[in-house]
Amino acid sequence: MRLFLGVVLLIICTFIGYIKSNKYYFRRLFYDDFLQFNSRLKNEVAFKQSTIKNLLENEKSETDFIKVLKTNIIFNQDLPFNINYLNETELKQYKDYVLDIGTGDKVLQMEFLQRVDEEVSKKQKQCREDEEKYKKLYVKLGFFIGLILLILVL
Repeated sequence: MRLFLGVVLLIICTFIGYIKSNKYYFRRLFYDDFLQFNSRLKNEVAFKQSTIKNLLENEKSETDFIKVLKTNIIFNQDLPFNINYLNETELKQYKDYVLDIGTGDKVLQMEFLQRVDEEVSKKQKQCREDEEKYKKLYVKLGFFIGLILLILVL
């Protein structure tokens, strides 16, 4: 019975470590989508000049980044910024981006999108490095805590 309880604790702790490590995956995914959307928007502003609404209506992915944009721009609803894997400054930058896109002439929009592109590229690189470092660390830490609990139970 103790062995069973210890193995269950080991599995649960490893799973908790995995769940905690997902914030790094979702954060990287968010910035991947952010960079990809910003690049497409730059192309639209520079060449095609279609609306942001049309760009979002043709978007097939349903990530957090796209959901918030669609909610604000297509459905004209308040922004539901409950993205728990971003800190306050990152959320503020994202809110400012959502509120500032499409609010200027072509030249100002291109400058704004270029600045955002540089900032998001840096963030994306940092998120990739963090995911590589910390995702494995959290899973291993959860496993070792579970192993300690297994030893204590026995």
